[in-house]
Amino acid sequence: MTDSKLRQRMATLHRKLVSRTRGWWSAHGNTALRLAVLLMAVVAAVWLSYQFWRLLWQTAPSWRTTPTGAIDLKILHRLVQLWFVGQPVYPELPGALYPPASYAMLWPFLGWLQNGYPLINAAEVIVNHASP
Repeated sequence: MTDSKLRQRMATLHRKLVSRTRGWWSAHGNTALRLAVLLMAVVAAVWLSYQFWRLLWQTAPSWRTTPTGAIDLKILHRLVQLWFVGQPVYPELPGALYPPASYAMLWPFLGWLQNGYPLINAAEVIVNHASP
């Protein structure tokens, strides 16, 4: 088979594939999109509920190699605390990759509270002071 005949054959196959795909999509596209959205919503709900459980109630690691829950929040809380106390952050902690302006932006959320769950405690303080 020559090069031009091979190209012609490939172009014909491509046109058929595109035609079949468009036909299938016009007949089943809405259903496919609805199923995709439903699948993503279920996966997101399962994953977010697991991570929320880890954030609030996990006491032991899930596996030997994983830390206990909310590790990112704990690391950022520690970095912000160290930064505003005046201790060196970058040489001592290898996870300190954020520029200094990040600590100033995170301080209202992480810096002025003393434990590992600042956003939840901030909401609790607001609710307790707002109620009569």
